[in-house]
Amino acid sequence: MAETDEKPDAKYVGLWEATVKGVNSLLIAHGAGLVTCLTLLKDYDTNPRLKGIGWFITLFVTGFGWGMFAYASLILHRERVVLDNEPWLEGREWKIAIRLAVLSSIWLLLVAFLAVFKFSFL
Repeated sequence: MAETDEKPDAKYVGLWEATVKGVNSLLIAHGAGLVTCLTLLKDYDTNPRLKGIGWFITLFVTGFGWGMFAYASLILHRERVVLDNEPWLEGREWKIAIRLAVLSSIWLLLVAFLAVFKFSFL
């Protein structure tokens, strides 16, 4: 009996799973940065060095939002591949997810660099 092409190619499934894990890591990293900034807000009045932490909250929320949209796009892409038999690594959702994941990664590096630069004396 000949095998049919019904099963997804293992390399595409592996790439999709690695991308989802990467986006999950971005969400965790942005969330941890956001929680850290929010935790530092309790000392905001007593520590004058924390002035400007609102910018970091905004930056982490922005990166977290991009990560959420990337994750949603990956889920929509997987749904179209499985249910509508669209080709892997093609489609609008895949391109949006990859671009948002890259943007969120660069954003995280930028925010981490700025945080180390600004708060290195704490």
